[in-house]
Amino acid sequence: MHPAFADEKNSNDMDIGSLSYVQVLEPFLCQNCLMTCRTVEAPFCPVCGMPDKQGKKTVCENCRSFPRYFSKCRSFGFYEGSLQNMLHRYKYHRKTFLARPLGLLLFSVFARYWNPKESILLMPVPLHKNKFRKRGFNQSWLMLRDWPDLARKYFFPSLQPDKGNLIRIRETKSQTHMPREMRLRNVRGAFSVRWPEKVRGKKILLADDVFTTGATANECAKVLIQAGAAQVDVISFARPLLYP
Repeated sequence: MHPAFADEKNSNDMDIGSLSYVQVLEPFLCQNCLMTCRTVEAPFCPVCGMPDKQGKKTVCENCRSFPRYFSKCRSFGFYEGSLQNMLHRYKYHRKTFLARPLGLLLFSVFARYWNPKESILLMPVPLHKNKFRKRGFNQSWLMLRDWPDLARKYFFPSLQPDKGNLIRIRETKSQTHMPREMRLRNVRGAFSVRWPEKVRGKKILLADDVFTTGATANECAKVLIQAGAAQVDVISFARPLLYP
């Protein structure tokens, strides 16, 4: 077993928020591929997390132009190079063993940017039932399945997973090559909350594999806020360097 996953005596003393991605990914990538991995670091937009080239840490033009229903989004790395290839292998080629290392790195982002004392309801972005049957798994949820154990190990006792409340009620087209305006129309009305009483007054962390323009995450956050959620944040494994 790789040491990143071992139940060592001193594991609770580890700063999970500063976990080295090299330690986690070196069993899966060669040294040259590891060098192409880039993590998202400040300065970035405090809302969507897009890197700020001028270092001002101000709200970006996209977040000023398009209303955001989520409070903030944070991501592990950039959707390029080896990280993009790993996600493609995981998501489209059924390499589900990658869910564990990717999920650990995603958890390190959570530990870095969220308060362990806050009570948080954890939700994945849902797939439509037809896509779920075709793919066989929800890639966002698989990355979260070890989080309850990690939360207990690293003193996040108030993290509660919930994978069945937020659902996708309308099948949408692939958004890979869509501009932002088309993405917004594509996901409008595509999600619903089955049991509003379970989210009422709650702080929710919405997890996805890739945050591109934020259209999907924002639509999910919208229906959760309308259902009574107090706040919705977003976490993703990867994001592009710039908006498409």
